[in-house]
Amino acid sequence: MRRWGGFPTHVRELPVVVWEQGRHMPRTFSRLIALVGVCLLLSAIPAGALGNWGPLEPENPLPSAEDGQMTNESSNLWFVQLKSKPTINGTNPSTIAQEQNAFRGNAAKAKLQYTERFAYSSLFNGIAMEINPAQAGELSRIAGVTAAFPIIPIAVPETEPISPELATALQFTIQAGLQQWLGDLIEVKNLVVASDDAELRIEVQYVVTRTQQTVNRTFSRSIA
Repeated sequence: MRRWGGFPTHVRELPVVVWEQGRHMPRTFSRLIALVGVCLLLSAIPAGALGNWGPLEPENPLPSAEDGQMTNESSNLWFVQLKSKPTINGTNPSTIAQEQNAFRGNAAKAKLQYTERFAYSSLFNGIAMEINPAQAGELSRIAGVTAAFPIIPIAVPETEPISPELATALQFTIQAGLQQWLGDLIEVKNLVVASDDAELRIEVQYVVTRTQQTVNRTFSRSIA
């Protein structure tokens, strides 16, 4: 048995296992011995010597908007998706109109209080609405509803008029996105992105694959 000077008795008397000469102590066992030694050493230090440690606090805390109060982050704007596919997939417009009217009737029976904002049929069959968050959970239980999605507003930062180079890059990006996500439904024939000092304008011409109908659409947004 070995004794180590300078430590309390129960630490000094820690047994040291002597392995046969020429053989290495297994790594796991040597780690165990080291861990036991550290634990015994710490147990010998008086508790008062460590001082009165308070709760750990960051030296430079990050700013926070938390005020300790519960906040309702539920959205009051929702999309409701109905059963049939949109008209671009070949659904008869009258079928979609019947489904949307049926939803309005069923919602009234369920005593849902909402304000209808838009009704969609071409690329999406559903209704956008404003509803009390406390009743939003009832939307998916209405007959004919396949899904309900919250609408999350995103603030658009102030922008400057885009350059011709950026307009060209935006044109290729939009065209690639249309091809990737709607390529099985439409064929883009022409796409133009233009801007002036106050407005960004996107003009797109496409053909509906199923009906071979040519459609022209213009989208604009103020960038002042």
